Amino acid sequence: MRSAALSLCIALSATLLFACRGKEEEPAPKGVEPAAQARSAAVEEAEQKLRALEAEQQALQEKLARLRDRAEMAAELEEELGILKRELDRSRIATAQAEEALRKARVSAAAPGETVGAGAAAPSADAEVPQPGTEPGGTPLPDVAGAGQPANPPLPIDSKPPEGGDAASAGGAQDAENVVLAPPVGQLALLEMKTAASVDREGRLPVQEQTTFAAGQSDVYVWLHLANAAPDETRVVVGWFKGDKEISNIELKVAGNMKRWRTWAHTRPPKHAAGEWRVEVRDLAGNVLGSRQFLVQ
Repeated sequence: MRSAALSLCIALSATLLFACRGKEEEPAPKGVEPAAQARSAAVEEAEQKLRALEAEQQALQEKLARLRDRAEMAAELEEELGILKRELDRSRIATAQAEEALRKARVSAAAPGETVGAGAAAPSADAEVPQPGTEPGGTPLPDVAGAGQPANPPLPIDSKPPEGGDAASAGGAQDAENVVLAPPVGQLALLEMKTAASVDREGRLPVQEQTTFAAGQSDVYVWLHLANAAPDETRVVVGWFKGDKEISNIELKVAGNMKRWRTWAHTRPPKHAAGEWRVEVRDLAGNVLGSRQFLVQ
């Protein structure tokens, strides 16, 4: 009895042991392992994408930082550019003011009626133009000939004109001092032309005629004796030349119906302007009436 029971127990134990072993060795259900592998691959792929996005984000942040640096630099450059533009504007305004001040200074330094030629280095040319009722420089003269008589009266017809003052002498005449008088232009003629150190205002005649002057020290006067047979007033242009370059010029009035009209202009060549000079007289159309050479030293 005991033996049978023992055999039964052994048999049951063996059965249970076999059942447990079989359960442990039972394979996993079909399809479970590939799913796990797929999930693992998906996780790995997601991790790779995340790492790539993080790297891209880092690159973008670095690029943004560089752009910010460039933007700050551009802002600084723009600010500096604005400062330079404002300084340039102020410089231009100052230059314009200086040019205007220089122009006014030249005008103030010139005698009444002066027309200053172009060029900063040009000597100023001023002229004393006889006007009706006034002496050159503004001093009134007595109206000895009655109303309407010019204060710079023509020489009397029956008086003896200064040397070379006859109208017949005009027309290509040339003296030893390099004076050239052209033929009359229409009804306007230059009868006589002299250079001098000064002009006698009362007698309206040249004083100390000469053809050599000291640069920067001597005034050069040109004295003119003209005739205008036309009834209307006209003007002549006196141009001062150094070599072939016109330095300055001035317009002088010539009254109408005047057989003898005397007027003058003067300039002072600067120190650096030594050399051969020429003073030329022409009408408003540019026709040369005469010229005279002189030396500045």
